[in-house]
Amino acid sequence: MKKILFTFVLLVAAMTGTAQIESGFRSGFSISGSINSMTNLDSDKMMFGYRLGYTLDYNFSELFYLGSGLETTLKGTAFDDETTPLRYYNLQLPVNVGGRIPLGKKNTYLFAQAGPYVSYALFTTKYNIFGYGEIEGERFDWGLGVKAGVEFKDIQIHLGYDCGLAKVWKYALDDNVRNNSFYFGMSFMF
Repeated sequence: MKKILFTFVLLVAAMTGTAQIESGFRSGFSISGSINSMTNLDSDKMMFGYRLGYTLDYNFSELFYLGSGLETTLKGTAFDDETTPLRYYNLQLPVNVGGRIPLGKKNTYLFAQAGPYVSYALFTTKYNIFGYGEIEGERFDWGLGVKAGVEFKDIQIHLGYDCGLAKVWKYALDDNVRNNSFYFGMSFMF
């Protein structure tokens, strides 16, 4: 019981600190490197990609916010027996609910956010399979994403994961071929 009471007191103390982030809109730019793969492909191996985008947050308070934006991403996979990877150049829209915990220093926070995303492939590479000719993946993707990191005044250092829920390659024998993406990067807010 003492541990629960102590934890509650610490949370209340953290929430009653002076607000450093004002309520309302805040925007910025984000850049990240990513490691991508697809689930349930036998010859699948990881492929490096990127994420570049515009970030928009609506702060309800210093501690809670709604995060969104518009990103261009490179997702896909590489194959063991081929030199040409299957690539998706996507336009992605995440909608996340997030929270911040202030750290001891002024304007320094731990943050985490999670929520759905929708994505549309503006360009895809075609993949040539003997006997089938050229094939390409599905353009529409959606899934769930999480992101966490540290914020120092107007700079965020973050890492995240996107778990695709849509089948993105109709030619696969398994119906569960979906995008996975781990990423690490920085955001500059203003």
